[in-house]
Amino acid sequence: YIEDQIIVSSYRLDTIISDVCCLSREKAKQYISLKNVKINGVINTNPDYIVKIDDLISIHRFGRIILKEEIKKTKKDKYVLSILKTK
Repeated sequence: YIEDQIIVSSYRLDTIISDVCCLSREKAKQYISLKNVKINGVINTNPDYIVKIDDLISIHRFGRIILKEEIKKTKKDKYVLSILKTK
C-alpha cells in the first residue's frame, strides 16, 4: 500500500470514490450502482453510505483503499484524510 492524502467535503462513499479515482460524483454514483464497490468485503450500492475510519473499500479496476485517519479540517470545513491505496 502507498500512503496518500485526500481532501473531501464529507465521508460519503461517492465523494471519496470520485476523489480517489478522479471521477465526477455522478460517474461515481453510477459505478456504485453497478455493484463495482465493496466495503469490508460486502457489495454496497448506496452512494449515501457514510464511510468510517479503518474501512476497506475495494473498487473494481481501481484497487483498494483503507481510510487511515482524519488529519485535520480545512478553513472551508473540508476533511483532510490519510489513506492507504494499492498501486
